[in-house]
Amino acid sequence: MAQGSVSMIDKLLQNFSPSEVLVQKQHKPLFLEQFENRYHSFYLDDWVFQQEYATEILQNHFEVKNLKGFGIEEVNHGIIAAGAVLYYLSETQHNQLKHIQNISRIAEDRYVWMDRFTIRNLELYNPNAVNAVTLLDVIDKTISPMGGRLLKRWLALPLKKIDEIRNRHELVKFFINSEPYF
Repeated sequence: MAQGSVSMIDKLLQNFSPSEVLVQKQHKPLFLEQFENRYHSFYLDDWVFQQEYATEILQNHFEVKNLKGFGIEEVNHGIIAAGAVLYYLSETQHNQLKHIQNISRIAEDRYVWMDRFTIRNLELYNPNAVNAVTLLDVIDKTISPMGGRLLKRWLALPLKKIDEIRNRHELVKFFINSEPYF
């Protein structure tokens, strides 16, 4: 979950390339002005984007009295966005949401933020030429959808802090040196 300027939102959308973007109906013209038709959009009623409703739906889902334990209690727009996502999923996925057990913030100062031109020129996800191979194609040796999503998230949000980078390297090294379970 995150909140920020239009440019930060644009970078998040580019990095994660979601299948669908949820937009408050009253903000449809603004969204189209900023992002044109680059993303498939679904427009939800304004009441879904109310702070009280979003807080309540998140507290009920995670079975907590407040959101302080997640460190997001001050991220009001992020709470509203997360509440809208849970509402949308509950309406479209028939309440099969028990696997969502945590929520966390994407802190702007923790990651390197790349613009769409950098992402395109590095060919992280999409090739620039016919029959070209992307970086993700080269390094993705994951065997589960969850592992593939994690790898894509790691590519989308490179870490800045050296201790976190080292921890990630140690984690990868552990799995490379471990016997496969399959």
